[in-house]
Amino acid sequence: MTAMSHQAILNNYIIVIAIDKHYLKIFDLWMKYFERLNYKSCLNVITFDEESEKHIKEKDISSIRINKRINHPRDIYVTRLKVIKKILETGKHIIHTDCDAFWLHPQLQVIIKPDFDLQISIGYGIPKRAVKEWGFSLCCGFFIFHSNISTLNFFDIWIQKSMEMNHDQNALNELFLTSTTAWNLNNTSYNNGYCKTFDIKIEAIDYNIISRKNKKGAPVFHPYLASKYSHSKLLNAIRQLIKMEDEKFLHTAYYKELFNFFGWSSVLYTAFVRLTKKIMRNKNA
Repeated sequence: MTAMSHQAILNNYIIVIAIDKHYLKIFDLWMKYFERLNYKSCLNVITFDEESEKHIKEKDISSIRINKRINHPRDIYVTRLKVIKKILETGKHIIHTDCDAFWLHPQLQVIIKPDFDLQISIGYGIPKRAVKEWGFSLCCGFFIFHSNISTLNFFDIWIQKSMEMNHDQNALNELFLTSTTAWNLNNTSYNNGYCKTFDIKIEAIDYNIISRKNKKGAPVFHPYLASKYSHSKLLNAIRQLIKMEDEKFLHTAYYKELFNFFGWSSVLYTAFVRLTKKIMRNKNA
């Protein structure tokens, strides 16, 4: 299969990411990686409040403002799917990413496979039924949908199911679990399936490409950030990213956030611990 050119991606794909005011700092961290890839012209950010809309406009990034009041965090899932469907209806293909799925160095020209209707990352969390039956679950943190009759019809069903289940990822997996979906899992780097019910050809993207673990060299890193506090999520993300990409800006961001939240005492203590560890390593070398 011939790799797609960079220009072809810019012409035919829309990269979609959704944020609200609680994820602005994590989005800024995500952008530090994304800006290195030269895809900004096809990036569209779905914003759910005035703060996030203003933040995006100041960065000169295309945005899709959701004016409808979001009464519950789960409403974001369904609203996001409706926006994506409207884009697919224009004939453009969609690359969706969570703002905590960090694009370290993905080669989209290689990752994108137009022969598949859906390419999607995998996980081993929810729903448990999928993990039990398939050995993995389909994770909505990163997916590619190609615009065609099958995918547009599927989106109508997926949106309705997401409203019923109050969750897009559980709904997606449930639809394929309860339909005629056959997987070919002989090659772990090319797990593909076909859902006869919806006429959808699926690639479950290899776990080493869209990784949820601290694995050096992973093109996209989607860490588990288990906390309800945005500040804790950011610090956790930076700590994990430092283990994978020892970038100078990560250390700067880490200490800046510590200072903003805890003050000088925590920054100095953390710096002291890091320095002590470094001295001990050199001493034992």
